[in-house]
Amino acid sequence: MEILKPDQIKQPLEAVIEQEVKTEDWLLGATGGTPINPSMDWTPYVTEYELQRNKHFDNYSCVTNTAWNLYQTLINFKYGIKIDKSKRYTAVISGTKPRQGNSMQAPFESIRKDDCVDDEDYPSMTPDMTEVEYFKKIPDFIKTQVNFLKDYSTTHEFLPSGSSPASNEEIMTGLTISPVGVCVNGNYQFDKDGNLCNDDGNVTHALLIVKAEPGKRYLAVDSENPNGLLPIKWGYKFRYCKIGYVEKKNQEVLGYPFIKFGKGIYQLSKEGKYKGKYVGWSNWDLFLACNGDYSKLPITTVKSLPSNTSDALVTYTLATPLNTKRTIIDLFSKFFKK
Repeated sequence: MEILKPDQIKQPLEAVIEQEVKTEDWLLGATGGTPINPSMDWTPYVTEYELQRNKHFDNYSCVTNTAWNLYQTLINFKYGIKIDKSKRYTAVISGTKPRQGNSMQAPFESIRKDDCVDDEDYPSMTPDMTEVEYFKKIPDFIKTQVNFLKDYSTTHEFLPSGSSPASNEEIMTGLTISPVGVCVNGNYQFDKDGNLCNDDGNVTHALLIVKAEPGKRYLAVDSENPNGLLPIKWGYKFRYCKIGYVEKKNQEVLGYPFIKFGKGIYQLSKEGKYKGKYVGWSNWDLFLACNGDYSKLPITTVKSLPSNTSDALVTYTLATPLNTKRTIIDLFSKFFKK
């Protein structure tokens, strides 16, 4: 993605509502963040550059966009899975106010507690959407389609500086754990190198820092400027800086790419369902025993199973999301016949 130049960058609106950072808002160190990306470069894992406005209105949802960009990037980094959640859903349900915005805390907390739906089910923005339509009460039938928290759990916390300016060291430490959501002065001004530099303490806009170039600059995703990365001077006084954590929930997945039982050989499809030949009622019992969500697991394609069942059990053991290995013989030995 290109790095934007000053004449390519649009001035954002004031959309951050400052609030006191409380101890219960999770200060870094309380949960002990573990570095997972020492390079401090998340740019290869950014899933989207989404605009928070159209020709009719601006949705003032920069904090929500920042929060979801953080989690979507983190999930792509950790699990290689690209998701696209409805920023509109979170913006509305977390209390974003039209033409005012939201705090840096509320959307993150809403994602953690209120769940969310896919963007295709409740679009974040369309070319002809109006402000009234965007902020209308979420229909009950849409709320029944929430699906994020069944697969993931999230937590979040402010860096130790809280509402005060964060040091370069804090930001760099945060970037080894996750992308860092930050608040900046939305009255964009640029230095001679083209980097955002106005950090007089007034914060009105939220961004997601996705890369540090120590001694030179930071690069950020800005939902007001989706055509590239926003360069920010090294040493910028970011405030209300937040990192996030995400874990994929354990799903008891009992099964393997190919399972042989009775006279049938069954293959797990990429949709997480069986395909193959069904034979006999006893084998239906086995189908139920290993029912699970295989959609996120790699599917190994083989032309044939070894004729010896024991060899097959060893060769095609698949690690489950529980980080354990459970062989077919552990689970299904009573169903196997040589």
